This record gives sequence, structure tokens and C-alpha cells, in this order.
Amino acid sequence: MEVRDFRVNMSESNNMNNGLISGLSKNPIVMNFGAFLMAAIFALTCGIISWRLGRPAMAYIIWSGSLAVFSAGVGFVLANRNRNETSPENALRIGLIFLGGGSGFATAILGLFLPLMEYSDIFGGGLAQWRKNPNTVLLCAGLLFGGLALMFGSVMLAKNFEKSSVGLRRLLYGTNAFLTGMLLLTVLGVVNVLAYVPMGKLDFFNRTFDFTASGLYSISESTQNFLSNLKEPVKVYVLLPSNNLITVETETLLETFKTHTKNISWSSVSRDLDAQELAKLQEKYQIPDSLGLLVVYGSDQKPVYDFIKYPDLYSIPQQDPRNPNADSGSFQFLGEAQLIKTITFLSEGKSQAGVFFTQGNGELSIDDKNPGSVAGIGTLWDETAKGNFKLDKITLDRNTKKIPQEADVVVMARPRFDPPPQAIDALRNYLRGTDGKKGRLLLLLDVEVEQVAGKKQVIPMPNLKVLLREFQVDVADDQIYNPLNERKPSIMTIMASDKSNNPIAKAFLKGRSATLFLFDGIRTVKPLARVPNAPPNPISADEILLTDPRIPVWAETDMGANPQEIIAELRKDEKKAQQKLQGGQLPVAVAVMEKGAADPLAQIPGHEGMAPTEDKPRMVVFGDASWASNEGINGRFGESSLSLFNTSISWLRDRSDLGAKPKGQERKDYKFNVAEDAVTRLKFLPLAMMLLSVIGLGGAIWIVRRR
Repeated sequence: MEVRDFRVNMSESNNMNNGLISGLSKNPIVMNFGAFLMAAIFALTCGIISWRLGRPAMAYIIWSGSLAVFSAGVGFVLANRNRNETSPENALRIGLIFLGGGSGFATAILGLFLPLMEYSDIFGGGLAQWRKNPNTVLLCAGLLFGGLALMFGSVMLAKNFEKSSVGLRRLLYGTNAFLTGMLLLTVLGVVNVLAYVPMGKLDFFNRTFDFTASGLYSISESTQNFLSNLKEPVKVYVLLPSNNLITVETETLLETFKTHTKNISWSSVSRDLDAQELAKLQEKYQIPDSLGLLVVYGSDQKPVYDFIKYPDLYSIPQQDPRNPNADSGSFQFLGEAQLIKTITFLSEGKSQAGVFFTQGNGELSIDDKNPGSVAGIGTLWDETAKGNFKLDKITLDRNTKKIPQEADVVVMARPRFDPPPQAIDALRNYLRGTDGKKGRLLLLLDVEVEQVAGKKQVIPMPNLKVLLREFQVDVADDQIYNPLNERKPSIMTIMASDKSNNPIAKAFLKGRSATLFLFDGIRTVKPLARVPNAPPNPISADEILLTDPRIPVWAETDMGANPQEIIAELRKDEKKAQQKLQGGQLPVAVAVMEKGAADPLAQIPGHEGMAPTEDKPRMVVFGDASWASNEGINGRFGESSLSLFNTSISWLRDRSDLGAKPKGQERKDYKFNVAEDAVTRLKFLPLAMMLLSVIGLGGAIWIVRRR
């Protein structure tokens, strides 16, 4: 539509309004009795409301009575207008302005008054009460916004008097300013209310955006997953001194926890102000110390509890002896990890999951704690011990007949030799649940090469491979290479599969971004190909990690080949390179699930829906173990590697704390090193600039108005 047409339509609309008012102004009944008729209607409404509702309707009676009085006043003014000074049309317009504006104002006031006085129990009861009384909420909102809309529409009639009447011009501008302010306050109020409404997509408004360098208002992804799946209520009693930095950090953390679950609550108990309550808590829960956090898990009937001591909430890094003048005011707040560890401990019945590391087949050494060692796993052992786990080791050899019942998860990290049949049988019985409960296995393989008859080959592990094939896992005797890294083509980044439904893969896929892991010396690990027409198998494997799609790779089966020479040939022959690298992403890790037993009722026709089979974790197999070594955990990708290991253990233990794990957040005391003269300028310069701005703005307005 052209601008000219738009202006014509607007002009026609104004002419229609003016014509309607002009026609009504010529009707003597409207001019002399219209307002009085409205007054009678409002008075009658007042009487009906008083008769039907009685005292609870006092607000409505006052509203309708005031409208009746106001309408009668407008009618009296119209009936006794000075016909020589005001035309009938203008008189009616002015009457409508005051009648509509006053009615809208009274209606809006009623909409504000009812939630505060008559329905305070509903509006003060939160979202639950709002849902129970939707009609009341809609009534108050309709009165408020309907009244404001009536005010706005009525005052718009004053635009015809904008240039001729100072009073009506002020009324028009003042009302517009008032309505704009009310609209702004309404928008701000709605946004602030939505921030406390955890409902559907409105959760966006109660998200916390943390812009602090140390992540003061952030918690790890694994903690978020854990809290969102928390089933029982948790009450935390903060027994810490006030005006203490650790106390502030703890209370901030607990408030952040509350934004992710309704099952977390906390209260602060002061030794000085709440001595009686503290004494009751000490008597009931046998608190070992008066400083710390008391965590109570479960309902009031059978609660379990534990105590976190004050020194466990923080750590102070040791000062560098080579730099005695360095700032030693920083510390690490460990509250998040300690709270999650304690709640996990309580949720599992005050028991620790047993994680057993195998030895005896050339596995990574538990006792090797050298930070740069590629043959040790001591760093991972120490980090895992910080969780709610009981660590132990077990030797798999010819004398192994049974895996201990205390072992909830067995970890086999880079076996260099094939375990003997006796050990494999013990593992098989453990995983199948022959000796009791069904166990879980975390297996980290690697490319181990041996030379036989002058030819290099991957060390065969027939016993272990047979066990893995029983659980639908296929491990190839190859090594994956990266042609972009000619110096060391065995190193490449790995990422979670975006097509996997497994929780481990999903935990490391956040929106469009994905966590990267650094692997070195990888073999292909994939689900076993299904046999056509084979009977249904309750055990299934799913790819969880793939090579980085940005990196072309190939799987080499000739262990005697030189990868650098192959890369040089591929660079010379583009066609050969395309054929060699056309495999795309290659799977390097799988997770194995087993379907639960079907409900017997599901065999009855029509009861198929009564078979809620729950898949149970059985195994996680990686085609590389370097990322779990001391060098990998202490390296550049160490944080993601540690999270991957902990997430795998948590998934095997049916825990929900998957993803990046909490770490100590460093807090620093920043010193304001500014000279005395600079401090004076910082105090008075902003004040001077504000005064100059006000004077300049006022002068500019004065000049414009003078013109």
C-alpha cells in the first residue's frame, strides 16, 4: 500500500468518528439524558451487586457507585452547558473524554485493589493458587488492562482540542505519560513474575546468566542433571558464621541449586542468635562439629543425614616459595563437589559404590602417579576417590574364579595381554549375574602391537573379543590415523555422536557445541553387525564417540606401514586420497545396554502396553586408553577426559550426574591499587559530569522552547 493511500484511509477513519460524534450530538436525548441513563444503570448495578453478594462485594459496590455519581455529574454539565461558547459536538466530545477516562481510571483502580485486598490469599499463594482460581486472575487482569484501554481510547478524543485548549492538551499529554509509565511497570512486573514461574518454555526467564570470571553463579552440567533428577527432599542447615566469605559462597550456591530443583531447601542457623535451634539439631543428629553443613535427605519419617565440616568447603593453594611476595589471598571454594558427594552418599543409603581396577594383564599402573606418565593411572585413581566411590584393585589371572560382590563397576584400563580363560569366565559370570547381581564393565583398549615372524600385528585377544562379541561389541585390529597431523598422525580430537540416544553421548552435546576429547592411538570399536532373521537380543550396543567430522581419517590394518609415508603419497595422488579417506567418521567407543525382563502380563493380548522394560547399563568400551593416563588427565584436555571417565562410571551406576563435573572455583581478593589523587577524581568526576549533563540538557530544552 502506498503512503498516499494510507493517509486517505486514516482521513476516512477520522471522518467516520467525527461523523458519529456529530450525529450523536444532534440527538437531544443523548445530550440531555444519555449520561443520566448511564448513571441509572450503574446505580442499578450497585444495588444488584449489593443484594446478591452482600459484604464481600463492597469493592464492586464502591466502583459502580462512583461511576454512577461520575456519570450523573457529566450529565449535569452537558445539560447546563453554555451553548454560546461550546458547540454540541465539542460538548459531547468533552463529555465522552471525561466520562470514558474517569470510568477507565476507576476500573483500573478496581483491578489493582482486588488482588491486594479481596483476593490477597489467591494472589499471595503463588502459581498453584493461580491455577486453581483462573477466573479470578483473569477478572482482575481484565479490569486493570480494560480500564487502561478505556482511558487511552477516551483521551484520544482530546486530539481535536490539542491546539485550542491548554487544559485538554495537558490532559492528553499527561494521560499518555501516565499510561506509558503504567505499561512499562506492567512489562517489568510481568518479566519479574515470569522469572519465578518454572513452567514450560517460561523457564527461560528464570535462567541465571553468569558473567563472573570465576563462575560464582554457575554449577556444572553434571550437578544440573543430578538436581533435576533428585527424587527426595533435601534440607541443608548452614551452621556457619555470618559475614564470612565461605558462608556467602555457600548460600549463593544453595540458592543456585534451588533454581534447578524444588527438592532443595536450606536455612541458616547462627550459634549466637539461634542457640536453642542449634542445640536441638545437635541432639537430634549428633553433629560432630558446630561449624559446617548439616545435610538431611528424605522425608521426616526416615531421614538420613551427614555433616560436611567447615574445612572441607574450601582449600587454600600453597604459596609459591620462589615468589614470597605473591598474593596469597585466593582460595578455592569446594562446596558444590562436597554437597553433591554428600547427597549422593545419602541417596545410596550411606554406602559407597565399589569400583575395582583390574591388574595382572599389563594394565595402566595404579601406583604410578607421575603427572607425565603414559603408563600410569594414579591421577585418575586419586580423582575418582574424591567421589562417593570405594576403590579397590583385583588381579585377573588363572586363579581368578569370581569377581567380588562388592564390585559395582570393574575398570580394565589398557590390557596389553589377553586375560586367561579363567579370568574371562569370571568376568562373564559377573556381567551375566550368575554369581548374584549383574555387574558393569568399563573397558579401555589400546593399539598394542607385537612382531610375529618379522611382521607387525595387533596383539590378538581372542578370549576378550569373544566376551565382547557376546555383548554385541566388535573391536577391529586396526589403527585410526589423521593425515592432517603428519608429525604424529595417531593423535586426533574425538567427539560425542549426535545420532546416539545414549545419556553419555547426550551429556557432552550442548546445543550446537560439543565437548572435544584428545585420543592417541585409537582402534575402531563399533556395535556388532546384526545377523538377519536372528532372534531378538536383549543386549544392544550404541556408538557414543566418533572421530571429529572436521578431520579426515582412515583405519589402517597394516601395522607395519609407515603412516607418514602414506600421508606423503596421499598428498601426491588426490584420487587415491579420496578413496582412502572416504570412510567418514569412525566409531571409537560404544555403550552396551540390556533390556529388562518383560512383564508376564504383556503376553496377554491387549496388555502389550503393560511391559515397561527399563534398559540397564552393562558395559562401556573405548578404543583408546591414553586419555585416561596421567599424561591425559594432567594435559590440555584433562578436564574433559576426567569428566568422560566419571560420566561413564556414573552411567554404569545408574546415576544422573552426567556431563562436566564440578571443580574448585577460585576466588580472589582484588585490591584497588589507585593513588590518592586518582581516588579524589573518581569520587567527584562522575558527580560533576552528571551536573553538567543536567544543565546542558535543561539549556537545550530551554533554547528549543524559546524558538
